[in-house]
Amino acid sequence: MERDRRYVAVASLLVGLLLLAAQDARAQEGWGATPDLLSGIASTGPGVYTPYVDVDAAGNAVALWTDRGPTIYGTGPVVNTARFDVTTGRWSTPLTLSNRERSAWARDVAVDGAGNALALWQTNPISTPYIAHLARYDAAGAAWAPVDLTYDFLYQSGAIAMSGNGRGVACWSTASGLYCLRYAPATGWAAVEQIATAIWTEDVAIDAAGNVLVLWQSGTTLQARRFDAMAVSWGAVVDLATGLSSNGPVGAKLAMNDAGEGVATWSHDNTIQAARYVPGAGWIAPTALYSLGLSNDSPRSAIDASGRITVAWVNTGLGVRTSIPRWIHASQYSGSGWTPAAPLPGQTTGYAYGPPALDVDALGNVAVVWSQSLASPGIRLLAARYSAASDQWTADTNLTAVDQSAYNADVAFDAAGNAVAVWFQTALGYSVPESLRWRATPAAPAIAGVAPGPGTLSVDVTLPPSVDPALVPTNLEYSLDGGLTWTPRSPASAASPLDITGLTDGTMYSLAVRSVNTAGVGTASAPVQAHSGTASGPTDLRVVSRTGRTVTLAWVAPAAGLVPTDYLIEGGLAGSSQVLASVPTGGAATQVTFDAPDGAFFVRVVGMAGPIRLAASASIQITVNTTPAPAAPVNLLGTAIGGVLGLSWTNSWSDAPPTGIRLSVSGALTASVDLPLSEYFYFPGVPDGTYTFTVAALNGTAVSPPSAPVTLTFPGACTTPPLPPAAFSASTQHGRLYLDWVPPASGAVVMEYAVFASTPTPIAFHTTQRSLAVPVPPGTYTLSVTSVGPCGTSAATPAQIVVVP
Repeated sequence: MERDRRYVAVASLLVGLLLLAAQDARAQEGWGATPDLLSGIASTGPGVYTPYVDVDAAGNAVALWTDRGPTIYGTGPVVNTARFDVTTGRWSTPLTLSNRERSAWARDVAVDGAGNALALWQTNPISTPYIAHLARYDAAGAAWAPVDLTYDFLYQSGAIAMSGNGRGVACWSTASGLYCLRYAPATGWAAVEQIATAIWTEDVAIDAAGNVLVLWQSGTTLQARRFDAMAVSWGAVVDLATGLSSNGPVGAKLAMNDAGEGVATWSHDNTIQAARYVPGAGWIAPTALYSLGLSNDSPRSAIDASGRITVAWVNTGLGVRTSIPRWIHASQYSGSGWTPAAPLPGQTTGYAYGPPALDVDALGNVAVVWSQSLASPGIRLLAARYSAASDQWTADTNLTAVDQSAYNADVAFDAAGNAVAVWFQTALGYSVPESLRWRATPAAPAIAGVAPGPGTLSVDVTLPPSVDPALVPTNLEYSLDGGLTWTPRSPASAASPLDITGLTDGTMYSLAVRSVNTAGVGTASAPVQAHSGTASGPTDLRVVSRTGRTVTLAWVAPAAGLVPTDYLIEGGLAGSSQVLASVPTGGAATQVTFDAPDGAFFVRVVGMAGPIRLAASASIQITVNTTPAPAAPVNLLGTAIGGVLGLSWTNSWSDAPPTGIRLSVSGALTASVDLPLSEYFYFPGVPDGTYTFTVAALNGTAVSPPSAPVTLTFPGACTTPPLPPAAFSASTQHGRLYLDWVPPASGAVVMEYAVFASTPTPIAFHTTQRSLAVPVPPGTYTLSVTSVGPCGTSAATPAQIVVVP
């Protein structure tokens, strides 16, 4: 048994990965790339049925579906619900509404503008026909509560609806007639009313005033009745169609806007029929929308605030049995009449399955989602969108994965024009309810590059592709504080580059961009760090130490443009421009150690901001085991204080590493002395006179050329302290702090350096080293360095702030 459980768990995991795999990526406004799973993966045995969804004005969604239930609930399926929170972008954990009820099936869910919801389902006790159940979700209390339908009854069919302002209605049929229950936010639930003797309720709708339309089939007649909220009474029964089949429903459905305009659609004798309801005029005679082909069935409709109606249905065309087209057709009504029926775009192959799901947003844009078998195995979920602004349909095919089956979709729009679709996805004998969102506003653009200038940043912006001409971005907005505040481009334009002016050079800006279209403001790009100023790559590239072939480089981060998140070390043969090797350093540290092969090479460092390649530093040359002579020391500085001599210099590590120093003196005294490897010399007893000093680097018997000379006269006197260090760089990577600097190129002698770090506990220490790499605890560090000489201490370098995560 335990082995079986492990097998099922592993199989379920593999199927889950399969169900999430192979989705078509969509970095654009429109459908998302990867669906959300609403519940756990289950066997596709009996009890897995159609999901339903509706959304509130803000885009929060409520889904209702039938799922396999654990045995403690009985022997049949259960009804689950979950809520999508638009602020977090996540679905809640499923909640079972049909708790401890046997064999439950979801029937519908409706949501008002504030997020209150109605859920309708049915159960089938062991020896009793179907019973209807109704529950209401209170958005303020975030809880479901059952609605008392006064008694158990033989349930045949039912429907629910809500208006945007919170009015609701539920209607159902029993063996004795058709009943309705109305809800108003101010007064709550009214009494149950019997309005007909029908035994099959088709659909119900309600407007903002509380007027209700009910549609049902009685025998061979399709009938409708309206509740007048002003008169607080039901009107007369109206026959919409006669001569229907008496064997069951004809797929009749209603749609109604908040102004009370409505439409009823149904199929009769392979013809799609539509009848409009006009307030004050009543029902208009039905119109035959389409009758060609072998059959037309499963019509669904939506009506926008202006009264424009969209009807979609399944049409089976003419052809040989192996190639009969079965596609989704649509027709629309406006003040000038119905448009000719035509297949929705994106259907060049395959076989459509109904009914289609559709909804309309506040601007009149329509989304239609349906299942269709394509040339590849499986049943894919397709989506088409009608853009009211451009008066055209656009297609977005293949929302789901190859070799799987997606079916029974539902879709709903929020007030901003974003949509949520739900469906059941199956693969390898398992199924799961899934959800995907359509974004009407643009997806995040990409920052492809930033060109700095004095007080300016020129941002290269790559917009996501647009699937709908009506939703093409019309402007860009930028933020300099990581998204806290936004500035729209003026005059409006979505063209690249985006030029930002009025900046302060040397200030770190957290730059983000987003685009705007007719639906609103889109998602922002990820922030990047940038400075305005003179464009440059990394500077002051140098070798700071060597041990055999092991070379350590250091440099200063670019002073302007994007702040690198990584660096590349590029190299090639000396005297050539061809790059033979390019190695990422793996982070933002301005120091790296690597093993170099024998030979003479050029190396340079290139900044990277994510995938964006920035400017490169100037190249330097290094040699490994090709010459015994080291390079000459540079920046020889000297100070005479009475009879005390102080010298400091900078050794070079680009050629053979020095192992010692030769100090040469000329003038009142001529001498040469070999010293241990160092970068400073102190001697307290120099006779009076004028002397010229040079230093050279030693490597065994090999001697470098001498440094530039320094001439001093003894006895001398202190005049000024040394200058601050140059090329100070502070960076972090993998929990380590990297500090590098170079001595001043002129001025008084430097004997050591003082490092200051402002942390929760400020610290300072002295060192003769000029390159440090130490592990530090997470925190924010403000760092600076001073030069220390016999005549005092220099001013500090400009402070640098490093955040160690």
